[in-house]
Amino acid sequence: MSKQLPDFVEPMLALRGEAFDSDEHLFEVKWDGTRAMAYVEQSGYRLLNRRNNDITERYPEFDFLSQFPAGTLLDGEVCVLDDQGRAVFHALQSREQARSELKYRTLSRATPATFIVFDQLYDQYESTMRQPLHQRRERLQTLLQRVAPPRMVLSDGVTGVGKAFFEQIVE
Repeated sequence: MSKQLPDFVEPMLALRGEAFDSDEHLFEVKWDGTRAMAYVEQSGYRLLNRRNNDITERYPEFDFLSQFPAGTLLDGEVCVLDDQGRAVFHALQSREQARSELKYRTLSRATPATFIVFDQLYDQYESTMRQPLHQRRERLQTLLQRVAPPRMVLSDGVTGVGKAFFEQIVE
């Protein structure tokens, strides 16, 4: 029996709440994109949004995912970024509403998307979700350095100073 990843893993979503400080939490920017899980198997890769819809064909610029080791599951967000690295929601919307392979390819050149990755949930078909987040992110950072994907970045975060980070983002 060959190994395979689960059909779908529901992503952990942000919850509304008050800003707080904690050395036990990672605070990240809320990107204005489409939440996506990247499943890399022996046969290729697939991107599923948070509603379990396959969005792979919409983003041909993510072909680099096939270079990741089989058995990898990444949790992230698809964004179209401007020159300052800010998400441009209306550009992403045009990508999401396209409905033909020609349109997908044209838009991937005109307004390329970036996969902002938060976490690595599977490594070599083994779940890493019971490991501490800092260990999973260290593993993910090593993987990204090895593969050097052109349109993928690790989402930065801070620990401890959640209130100050929130105030900085609002500003």
